Amino acid sequence: MKISVKVLALPLVLMMSIPGTALAATPELPATIEDNDIPVTIEEVPKFYPTFSDIEGNMFTEEIRWGAENGYLRGWPDGTFRPQQLVTREAFAAFMYRMKAKPEAESNTDQNCFTDIANSQFQKEICWMKSEGISTGWPDGTYRPKEFIERGAIAAFFARADKAKLPEYYKAYAQQGHLPDAVGSPFYKEIFWFHIHGIGRGWDDGSFRPNAYASRDATAAFFYRYAHRSRELLDLPFPDPNGDYDPNVKYLEIPNAGN
Repeated sequence: MKISVKVLALPLVLMMSIPGTALAATPELPATIEDNDIPVTIEEVPKFYPTFSDIEGNMFTEEIRWGAENGYLRGWPDGTFRPQQLVTREAFAAFMYRMKAKPEAESNTDQNCFTDIANSQFQKEICWMKSEGISTGWPDGTYRPKEFIERGAIAAFFARADKAKLPEYYKAYAQQGHLPDAVGSPFYKEIFWFHIHGIGRGWDDGSFRPNAYASRDATAAFFYRYAHRSRELLDLPFPDPNGDYDPNVKYLEIPNAGN
């Protein structure tokens, strides 16, 4: 497309220092350029996706590219993303920090928040997670950065990052057959919130597998879905399975696992 812009050129003076003197030379240049309407052609720049050599054909290729383009996910110097590799707890902290942290977080975050992170390359990001109430670590004061992260813990981290409301009756839904394997998890409310909002969908057999480790490609999908949630969906009330329903109210629909 072509547009016209008005350009005002101000007087241009070039000052060149002359070694050994306190004087400056001012070459003769036109003092002004008259205002003119100058036609300018602007071409659309193709959207840039960071290139990974090992994600084509992956079911989450779009989500991985989106995460990389926005700076949340990074690969290796050899150009790979390694989508099937499992995610460590420290790497997940880095992903979440890049998406959610504010610019001032780096200078305002204590970096000695857990007893076992001194050698982690993501010490700052881990301590930001703690300062935001996203991660509490273990009772012994450790974070265990090199351990792989479980799906249940991921659900908890996302729910805390979102400051989500977690009604007690989530457990009643689980007891009615929704994500039955989440009932025994300490994060069952967070898992159900995670599932209801379409972030973690579970398997076709109706399970969520909260103790299973998460791969890098699945984690990319979690971040993508979290960022693209419907705002309308977030405003809908949760139906209480033990309460009365108002026929004039639109409630949040409870999805089946695997959808």
